[in-house]
Amino acid sequence: AQGRYNFNTKINVNAGKTLTFTDNLASYASNNAYLLISGANAGFSGAGNIIKSGQGILDLRSASPDFTGTFTLNSGQVLITNANALGTGTLTLNGGRIGGGVIGTSYTALELKNELKITNNFMVMNGYTASPNQISASHLKFVASGNAAKDNVVLDSVYTISYSWAGHLSTSQYYPKLTFGQGRNLTGTGGLNL
Repeated sequence: AQGRYNFNTKINVNAGKTLTFTDNLASYASNNAYLLISGANAGFSGAGNIIKSGQGILDLRSASPDFTGTFTLNSGQVLITNANALGTGTLTLNGGRIGGGVIGTSYTALELKNELKITNNFMVMNGYTASPNQISASHLKFVASGNAAKDNVVLDSVYTISYSWAGHLSTSQYYPKLTFGQGRNLTGTGGLNL
């Protein structure tokens, strides 16, 4: 689909089911396919699988405490502006662009406790949010979850993490960042190119 859409109700993804967000864009275009999930009663629930593909933007602003499934980013962009947007499930980075932080001109790290799997090269980015257009300062910080088994980041190959900066803000504090807090362990025989 193309256009700008806003979901403000809960989206339930049952165990064994897959919900795919996709579009038919040939390349990235910030205003052509934009889906905003926002509101006190919005977000995800259930134990199913969510996949983001296509070139558009998925902006997650609502908490999803009842979602225990997996979220896979294959392509396109995902903006995370709520630390609980992915619930307690696993985030798999298999391509695409991911960004997070607060909306507007202030800046802070968005602390995620989700299990993280890196399975392909991906990009950390900042970008625009829904109208009114504002920059999303990107600093994703993966912190210890309290479950040691979820805190390992397994690297079975060498992956490249690049970044994209919209350049609309004059200070380097808004450059995209990805950090791993104490308790997050990189394991495996692979590595990261930054």
